[in-house]
Amino acid sequence: MKLSFLFLILFFSPNIYANTIFIKDKLGRKVRISVPVKRAIVIISYELIPALNIWDQVVGISRWAEKECDLIKAIFHKHPYLKKPHVGVGTDINIEAIIRLNPDLVITWAYSPESVRFLEERSIKTIAIWPENLKEFYDVLILYGKLFGKEKRAKEVIKEIKKMLQVVRNRVSGIRCKRKVLYLSGKQTRVGGGKGIMNDMIKTCGA
Repeated sequence: MKLSFLFLILFFSPNIYANTIFIKDKLGRKVRISVPVKRAIVIISYELIPALNIWDQVVGISRWAEKECDLIKAIFHKHPYLKKPHVGVGTDINIEAIIRLNPDLVITWAYSPESVRFLEERSIKTIAIWPENLKEFYDVLILYGKLFGKEKRAKEVIKEIKKMLQVVRNRVSGIRCKRKVLYLSGKQTRVGGGKGIMNDMIKTCGA
């Protein structure tokens, strides 16, 4: 069976592992998780918290969520009671903050395996994700649905995303002379391209 990204290798068993799933994450680690997760720390992919409405199942987030994500900033501005404690970022985690929050699960980036090992060595259940294209992003959404008991909502979100992207494809289908796009992420000297969700989005827009 080919590993595309994150997938279930064993699901809801009525026997010893009732309400438990086993997944293989982006780093190839097999992790057993009791579901639905009640106390998650989301260091990356925090945009999915409002998409799936899992605020009450999240106890901590990356500081970048409130600092850099316009969606999260707007939600917190309107609903400040939804704010969550910060636990650092993927490459600079605050282990003391994480331990204080006593999470069932930490979701973080795969680009910092040393951080994942650091948490794992302290018996903090952690999975690493890194969607490199839209297909893998949909896999992450399905995974979130399994983890948080939001399978139906995850499928609805994917359906809406695909519908909106098809509208864009239809509108740009007649473009013959494609624009060249340079995508800069983080600092203005950092170029992102060649793979990743943003690369797929640029192509979808006819560039």
